[in-house]
Amino acid sequence: MDSAVRHSDRIGSCEISGLAVERCAQVLNPQALGLLASLHRRFEARRLALLADRGRRQAEIDAGANPDFLTETAAVPSQPDATAVWTRGPDARNSPGT
Repeated sequence: MDSAVRHSDRIGSCEISGLAVERCAQVLNPQALGLLASLHRRFEARRLALLADRGRRQAEIDAGANPDFLTETAAVPSQPDATAVWTRGPDARNSPGT
């Protein structure tokens, strides 16, 4: 049996629920809940569409399709900067005084 304390807040048609944590009422105050509700209303349809696309693509890969670049980003590897060799800075362990 789950003995964890649950917390639920509702603003408009959005509900946020989960395990209650210390000071959650301070973090999920009415202003924060309003922001979350606004973001949900604005992006939920797109989020669901992206998840559906992801599911379809995963099904293709599961069926044997090879992952590849997206059509809209296929040109990126052929751009001059894409093949540049990146080097890291000097190793701090080899710096003078260490």
